[in-house]
Amino acid sequence: MSDKAGEDFSGRIRPRACGLIISSGRLLLVKIDAPTREYPFWIPPGGGISFQETAADAARREVFEETGLEVGIRRLVFVSEYIHRKWHALEYYFQCDILAGEIKLGSDPEFSPGRQMLQDIAWFGPDELADEHVFPVFIRDYRNELLSGAEMPLRYVKQ
Repeated sequence: MSDKAGEDFSGRIRPRACGLIISSGRLLLVKIDAPTREYPFWIPPGGGISFQETAADAARREVFEETGLEVGIRRLVFVSEYIHRKWHALEYYFQCDILAGEIKLGSDPEFSPGRQMLQDIAWFGPDELADEHVFPVFIRDYRNELLSGAEMPLRYVKQ
């Protein structure tokens, strides 16, 4: 394995499910150090979809693992395809509602404690999103609409 955890996600299509959690006009993001970028960046909590697991169930599980929050799925709002060098991910982004739990930075159970990609967790308002390394970039592009909490149409975006 390379110096960064997650290097084994290369060379194949990886389905991912992510949660868009908004509270008081702010979006919850986790900071990760992933091999897909040269530097750490902020991203909605999420991760791989397991065999015979629905995307919505994967989003709920991943959000809980990474944030300590139990969420309900409101609706699918983005389908994103990330293709960059040796990585290819098909990602499903769900608007979520917090049902229970306390926010705390979790961990990725597939990685050992010394090889975690997760580094931090924080809430971001629309102006703060513009100044950070946030991916996917459509989060910044649609930040005002997203943070309003309004019902959004389903969009496909290619990164």
